[in-house]
Amino acid sequence: MKDYYSILNIAKNASPAEIKKAYFKLVRAFPPDRHSQEFMKIREAYEVLIDENTRREYDQIDAMPAVVKFYFNEGCKALSGGDVTGAIQLLEMVIKSYPRFSIVNSLLGEAYLKNENSVKAIRIFEKLVEQEPQNAGFARQLAHAYAMRGWYRKAIERYRRALSLDEDNISLWLGLINCFLETD
Repeated sequence: MKDYYSILNIAKNASPAEIKKAYFKLVRAFPPDRHSQEFMKIREAYEVLIDENTRREYDQIDAMPAVVKFYFNEGCKALSGGDVTGAIQLLEMVIKSYPRFSIVNSLLGEAYLKNENSVKAIRIFEKLVEQEPQNAGFARQLAHAYAMRGWYRKAIERYRRALSLDEDNISLWLGLINCFLETD
């Protein structure tokens, strides 16, 4: 499992203000136009840790039974290693035991997007947004899924919603701009 706290160089008891400060410091050091891979890792860590619900779930992953935690970690490894099909199979196994864990559902949705199955990803992200309407990260993921499907107007609406929750998030602004460019 990725250690989001070490990615942002913060303590496990960091406040939201400390998380934002660390995020912006790293974004200045690794701007998305020159360090896209590193920026994606930083953004992912920020989006999980800045929202209290996903942060709590992330912290609870350590409390999962060993076998479930194993499948989750292997799913993460498979996804980051490019084995999208393997990641989907492993994460679907975790969902069978822990269907309400939004962080696992979110990762499964990302795997579906990488597998070019935007329909399944959209279903997952729509449920996550419904369950946690104040989570800017889930709104961003849904917007991205809509954009991948070619539904730019829906994507623009979701990016705007996400920006109303987290106006300082650079990746949201970039996504919104890209959708506007696609719709002329």
